[in-house]
Amino acid sequence: MKNYPNQAASFERVRGTLSTIREMYSAGENVTDDGVLGYELARRGFYTFRGFDYANGTTAALEARISTEKSKKASNQGARTNARELRRTLIDLGWIVDDGAMTPAGELLLASDPGSDEERDLLRTGLLELEVPDDDGIEYSHPIVILLRLLHRHSTVHRAGLELILEAKDDSEAELERVLLLYDMIRDDSPADRAAVLGVSETVRANSVKVLPTLAKYAGLVTEDLSSTWHITEDGLAALGESNVPDDETVAVYPPQVSPPAPAPKSETTNAKRRRRLTRGKEKNPADIGTHAVNKTVPKGLTPDQQAEAQQRLQERTVNHQALVNYFASLIDGGAFYEDNTSYDFVWLNDYVDHDNLHLFEMKTIDADADAQITRAVGQLLYYGHFNVVAKFKEYPLTRTVVVDADVHPDLADFLDTLGIGAIKAQQGKGLIALNEVGATTLAMLPLKPAAG
Repeated sequence: MKNYPNQAASFERVRGTLSTIREMYSAGENVTDDGVLGYELARRGFYTFRGFDYANGTTAALEARISTEKSKKASNQGARTNARELRRTLIDLGWIVDDGAMTPAGELLLASDPGSDEERDLLRTGLLELEVPDDDGIEYSHPIVILLRLLHRHSTVHRAGLELILEAKDDSEAELERVLLLYDMIRDDSPADRAAVLGVSETVRANSVKVLPTLAKYAGLVTEDLSSTWHITEDGLAALGESNVPDDETVAVYPPQVSPPAPAPKSETTNAKRRRRLTRGKEKNPADIGTHAVNKTVPKGLTPDQQAEAQQRLQERTVNHQALVNYFASLIDGGAFYEDNTSYDFVWLNDYVDHDNLHLFEMKTIDADADAQITRAVGQLLYYGHFNVVAKFKEYPLTRTVVVDADVHPDLADFLDTLGIGAIKAQQGKGLIALNEVGATTLAMLPLKPAAG
């Protein structure tokens, strides 16, 4: 079974740590030093020492306790462990990068009101994207998606069986089916028996269900009723998506006769304080790019302008558009492909070079409306490249390219050149043709299959 940090006992602690890291990083402090970060979190109450009287303790008494803690071996200093594990959690959620710098998604989280729908939406996005590697760092799984599948299969009391969210080696359907069968087998067993089946100690088993289910509950994906029974919620079911759930799988949505905990009341905010919700896409098999069903709803938490834009994109994703996306992806030989059906069409990550670089593509079908389509594509490439791609990959795209299914006027191709945006034509059976200089440069970077020339 995989291991995951268990220090994020509450979302208040997670958010407080994020805020602390931003302040310290801005002040030039080394937030990658576990001692520096850990003891600052202790001063702010986001890490607490066992046995210390925080209600009546003075600042001097707290500093004295910190001095005592620092005299211990580094491996025995809880504040250092807390800092290291919470920093990893924030990186996994996509809110900071390795050196502690904030990502756009992290800034949005801190700009949201505590307890607000926006905060929960951002946490939900981060949790669904969170990946846990195996011991070799080769195969990854998404524990929150597995959590939702388990609770979709059956509700459970006192988190029994939810240890399995860290059992899957990868996200393959075969591996998920193995985990679901285990869930059916061990859900009614004692904690000790579950630990024995999984081959771990009771401490490891107990730690495995502390953090991620708690954060998922705060995000509204799952809930716990008064009998300590855990259920998937309607929001969790929507996040899971029909395509991830077999038709014959038992549905155990949060019971309608039991009211879920009421969300915290929204606070008054001005339009200037409203923030965007970022989606970050998922890695796909190239054969699956552009083949998903078209969404009929837009994400919660978008601004009115973004709702209109997202709705337009969803309507725009016709059969021809999806075919263009799929055809273009099919011509690229290798690398990693990422798709986000509410923002960018796809990102290709080059794994043939010593350093990673990203290529962002926006597909447009042309039907006597080239000017309008190119104008829209430019805005989307710049916007999603700046926000969504950076949130996912922590860096900007190396190239931005519009892919069309017909010729465009040379003036439009030149216009894209001046913006550093490539233009490529892709037609079934005819391969790829660069329409401007930047497009030619982009094509030269792609490992194309022989028939693509």
